[in-house]
Amino acid sequence: MSMTMQIFAVPEDQLSAEQVNSFLRKNLYGENALELEKEWAALDHMLPNFGKSAYSALRSGIPIGDDWGYGPALAINSNEAKAFLEQVQAISKDEFAQNFSFDDLAQNDVYPPIWDRKDPDDKHFVVETYQQLREFTKEAVDNGQALLTVIL
Repeated sequence: MSMTMQIFAVPEDQLSAEQVNSFLRKNLYGENALELEKEWAALDHMLPNFGKSAYSALRSGIPIGDDWGYGPALAINSNEAKAFLEQVQAISKDEFAQNFSFDDLAQNDVYPPIWDRKDPDDKHFVVETYQQLREFTKEAVDNGQALLTVIL
């Protein structure tokens, strides 16, 4: 079984454990999620490499609700989502691509263990997913929403 991540934009007033559990039961694998396949771990590893102001919101936040396979969902509020957006907007897609390192991912045992093969398609997939993350986060922030992540 592979680890995947889903990210949802949710109203900040809908972050109680009961609300989150109900929301996820209805929406997991649905069209409202930004679904990150295995590349989420590469994003999570790479984002902090852009300096102390950059961090990854992918595994940050307050644990809420049930265990969905690899722990409970994690939530960051709308202010934290806005701060994350400012950070990823400061890192262009091209800059992210230029800083992509197969060797760094392989040496740090970043999931999945595919980086030694140095397949250009893997890099392309991670870079395109980074751009999708930027766009998804911008839409959430524009709507004043919090971000909810779950690893499955």
